[in-house]
Amino acid sequence: MSLLTLEQLIEQRAPEQSAARLILCERQGNWATALVRTDRDVRDFLYETRSLQQMREALDISPRSFLGIELTETNFDNVLEMIICLPQSYPRATAVILTNRYLRRYEWVLRQAGAIAFLVSDRNLRSLIEMARRHIDLSTSDSPNPVQSIWQRLPWKSQRTI
Repeated sequence: MSLLTLEQLIEQRAPEQSAARLILCERQGNWATALVRTDRDVRDFLYETRSLQQMREALDISPRSFLGIELTETNFDNVLEMIICLPQSYPRATAVILTNRYLRRYEWVLRQAGAIAFLVSDRNLRSLIEMARRHIDLSTSDSPNPVQSIWQRLPWKSQRTI
């Protein structure tokens, strides 16, 4: 039995599913298990990675994804760098931090860097799933981006310029 690459796995899915996913980057899989336990349907758009490098590879394929990044005692610098670089490298991606309460001291640094949420418990996973679904739905819709939408509503759009 041959193993499929990430690209092959995503190519097998419908195009609208590969446009945005919930990419979870964690060492053990505990957060993924808790997410699936909270809502089984999350499996339809969940993709697990075990390193930030694997997460970047998944983002190259699905650049509009919603990211869940595990913060540990040893990876703060790498996670911070990833969060800071995210808007330039993947402007349509969004990230949340998943960690334990002992690392709460890093919350505001990571929020300032661009993380939209900081979870220290699996009690709020329902809200995380809702955020991910909303992000994915907005990312996969055929509606124009916000700038195009505003431009199309301007009153002088139909007037000729001289």
